[in-house]
Amino acid sequence: MSQSNPLDVQAIIDQGKSARREARYAEAEALYQQALSIQERELGPDHRDLVPLLTALGELRQTQGQFAQAEVMYRRVFAICEQAYGHEHAQTILALGDIAGILDEQNQAEQAEALYQEVLALSERIQGEHPHTALACAKLARFYRPTGKYTLAEPLYQRALTIYEQEPEADPGNMAICLNNCAVLYLETKRPAQAEPLLRRAIQIWTNVSGLNHPNSATSFKHLARACHEQGEHALAEVLYRRALEIFEQKLGANHPNTIAIREQLASLPVR
Repeated sequence: MSQSNPLDVQAIIDQGKSARREARYAEAEALYQQALSIQERELGPDHRDLVPLLTALGELRQTQGQFAQAEVMYRRVFAICEQAYGHEHAQTILALGDIAGILDEQNQAEQAEALYQEVLALSERIQGEHPHTALACAKLARFYRPTGKYTLAEPLYQRALTIYEQEPEADPGNMAICLNNCAVLYLETKRPAQAEPLLRRAIQIWTNVSGLNHPNSATSFKHLARACHEQGEHALAEVLYRRALEIFEQKLGANHPNTIAIREQLASLPVR
C-alpha cells in the first residue's frame, strides 16, 4: 500500500483549520475526517500522532453543540495519551480537562467538578505557573461562575490572566476566552466598568486570531453591548448588539440559540 505524502495530509488539516476559523464548520468537518482516515490507515487507530486531529474534531463538534460526539473524541484522545505518555503528562492532563469541559456542557456537574479540580492539581504539581495551569484555572472558574460561586471563580480568573500575561507563548485564543469570561463575571456582579476593558481587549485578540466576523468576536460584542447598556450608553449598545446579531445570523443561522438571545436583548433596549 502506498503511503500518502505527510505534506499533503498537513495541507488538508490546514484547510480544515482555516475553514473552522471562518466558521465553515461542515467544510472543516469533512476535511478533518479526510485527514483522519488517511492517518488511521497509515498509523493505526491508537497512534499518538492522531491526538491533535482528534482533539480538533472534538472541539469542532463541541462548538456546534454536538456534545455527545465531542465526548467520544475527547475520551479517545485521553485513552491514547494515557497509553502513550502515562497519567501525569501534560498531554494527558489537557485531554482530561477536555473531558471535564464536555461533561460540564452536558450538566454532569459533580463529575465535571472533580475532573476540573484533578486537572488543576496535576497542572500545578507538574508544570507550575504554566499556560496549561492558567487554562485549568479558567475552566474551573467557568464552572463555578454560573452557580454564583463568584468568590471562588474570580481569583481563578485573575490567576489565569496573570499567567497568560507573563507567558508570551500562551495561546491568544485561550487568553481571549478568559478575558471574555472574567468580564461576564464582572457583569453578573454589577461591575460593567471593569468588564468593558477586558471585552475590548478580547475583541482585539479575536480580530487577530479569527477575524471580526467570527462567532467568538460576536460573543464578545454581545457582552460589550451589555456593559455599555448598563453604563447608560444605549445607542452604542444597540450598534454592538446588531453587529453581534449580524455575525450570528450569518455564521450560526437565524434559529440558533445565540441568535435568538441577541434578538431578545435588542428588543429589551429602551426605545429611542
